[in-house]
Amino acid sequence: RVSSRLADKFGLADPTAAIGKTDADFFTPEHAEQARADEQAVMQTGVPILDKVEKETWSEHDDTWCSTTKLPLRDINGDTIGTFGISRDITEHKRAEANLARERDLLKTIIDNIPDLIFIKDRAGRFVAVNNAMLRVLNVKTTEEVIGKTDFDFSPPELAANYVADDQLVMRSGEPLIDHEEFAPDPDGNEVWLLTTKVPLR
Repeated sequence: RVSSRLADKFGLADPTAAIGKTDADFFTPEHAEQARADEQAVMQTGVPILDKVEKETWSEHDDTWCSTTKLPLRDINGDTIGTFGISRDITEHKRAEANLARERDLLKTIIDNIPDLIFIKDRAGRFVAVNNAMLRVLNVKTTEEVIGKTDFDFSPPELAANYVADDQLVMRSGEPLIDHEEFAPDPDGNEVWLLTTKVPLR
């Protein structure tokens, strides 16, 4: 038996029309075989499958996603006679995740190709994100060498103290610091001056 909602998903006008059919009547062979293997495992072991995220591939329409729970169905004697399943459609959630990932990748591509130095710090002054330009200034090759560290790991103490003081002022006041002149010598000791803008991250 299937619910009316699942029958609608299967394209059936009446839930009773699903009786006697299998996953192979609706899904692609690959998905149907995986579903059958899961059900066989549940019946043989008695161990349920809980909230398994599955990509449903259909013979007749676009793929969908669901979160599936499958449990052994037992008779009054406790013998397993089948499976009982609950499937929750999460297609929109997965599409939103994919869109968010694309937007995140696009934003990262833009940020990493901007020549200006871009960084994000937490309230303790630890770096949580930097762009490629910032990596070059810090004289490191990967973000892993920066994340979790502070200005004191890369700059002389007196300069790092100034940077941290500005960060704290921005966080306390909630007001941005715009086009602030900062002295920041490069790794070779050459004199470099920057116009720095810092804004509170909310």
